[in-house]
Amino acid sequence: MRRLLLLIVAVLQRTPVIEWLRTARGWRDQYLDPQVRQLRSVVRQMERGQVDILFLGDSSATFFGPGDVDRRRLPEMLGAELGQRVAVIAGPGYNPPLYSELVRILGTLPQRPRAVVLSRAVRTSCATHVRQHPEYGYRRSIATLRRASGAHGLRAFSRSNRRTPQEYAAFEALPVRTRWERASTIGGFLALVRGRRTAGGDLATQQALFDYFHGELLDPGIATVGELTELAARLRAYGVPVVHYYPPIPVERGEQYFPGEFEAQVRASYAVVDGVLEAGLGDLGALVETPFDTPDDEFIDPTDGSEHWNEKGRARIARRIAELVQQARVDA
Repeated sequence: MRRLLLLIVAVLQRTPVIEWLRTARGWRDQYLDPQVRQLRSVVRQMERGQVDILFLGDSSATFFGPGDVDRRRLPEMLGAELGQRVAVIAGPGYNPPLYSELVRILGTLPQRPRAVVLSRAVRTSCATHVRQHPEYGYRRSIATLRRASGAHGLRAFSRSNRRTPQEYAAFEALPVRTRWERASTIGGFLALVRGRRTAGGDLATQQALFDYFHGELLDPGIATVGELTELAARLRAYGVPVVHYYPPIPVERGEQYFPGEFEAQVRASYAVVDGVLEAGLGDLGALVETPFDTPDDEFIDPTDGSEHWNEKGRARIARRIAELVQQARVDA
């Protein structure tokens, strides 16, 4: 049966219909801003009274593992845990300015969810390699949203996904200050790790990858603190409980590469973000405990340094988020 299915898939992949669908998806992704498309969908769900939980996520909300039997993504698992309807706006590298605009626009609707679940991943909130990325910094999407006065009349049509070689060259020239100083610019790091994010890579490559993803030095004076402060203010004005969580990262593996140092670096970065959000959200915020104990076997690939988990890892974090969402709704 499996061979038959593989044969059918192989045949379909060579048909004109499949090629047409691929072309259509490519056109859509190039000219229709994915962030605006997601927002418009959630607006419609809100107006129909179909949203209990608003999930503002990053790439950790969009992945499942290739070997997973349970392929539900994190928001789906959370919805099942709660028995509630979860509306999702998520994508790789989502950052505080983007979240702020999404919350501002949704705040123009009279409808509200019962709670907001927010990812507070440090490397996507503050790190140069994501925030300044020509695509995953979402500068054009943010500019599009800032031009919108409210939830209606949003236009998804744009060329927001068209990036130029000049933009990428400027990105790679950016300096970056990390704890272990495996390189000094974005391009320097990329030269070390590009195409080598595979299990069993040499120690120097793995150290460079984890330094690139998690080693940037943050302090309370960084520019993104102001953006986090604005996001907290927008969420507080939105007026519903906010459960914010860290997508677990492979700390166990990082400690193998930087013994006695990696977890301390991660904790220091988390403290910067936590301090801002806790102060800004006040009694509306509920912070999920930082999951430093997530073992390697709960990640899709612990050697790539990312916050992407298999079914076991997703189920665990979904349960913890669900507990705090239930408590926040009782206390609100």
